[in-house]
Amino acid sequence: MLRRWNSAGYLFNKTGNVHKKVLWLREDLALAAPLSLELQTDIAVRPCKNFGGVSDKVFLMSSKAAMRVMPRLVPFFLGAPPDKLLGPNPESILKKAYSMMGLSVAPSSGIYFTDAVKTEKGVCFKPFYLCEQLVRPVKGVPYNVKGNRCQKT
Repeated sequence: MLRRWNSAGYLFNKTGNVHKKVLWLREDLALAAPLSLELQTDIAVRPCKNFGGVSDKVFLMSSKAAMRVMPRLVPFFLGAPPDKLLGPNPESILKKAYSMMGLSVAPSSGIYFTDAVKTEKGVCFKPFYLCEQLVRPVKGVPYNVKGNRCQKT
């Protein structure tokens, strides 16, 4: 996770920090509903399955949050007192870090996604990570999933 954040911070600094908003998307996901770029808080996250914290797969940040987070998260983690960032998973640690940086995090009804894997027959969605409000990520696309693992096709 730190390597990904370090690279993102480097690229953010290269662009001149002239962003109104920053949308963070990881490569191993699929958007499961239309994405909304409306922002009512410093950092908007999906409204479900954040595992007690903040998912590092998709979130939308205000300019203020991006300026605090993107270039500084890795140095923050490396310099923070270890007992302040203990948690059961990366999501809870990220939530603590944002709080320590003075940033507010709130769910957004416009950010829905699930983990996905590309197969020969298309995209395999993993329903374990899909919000309960969404029955199917994309109309007409089968899950092609057994449990939480994609079947070989």
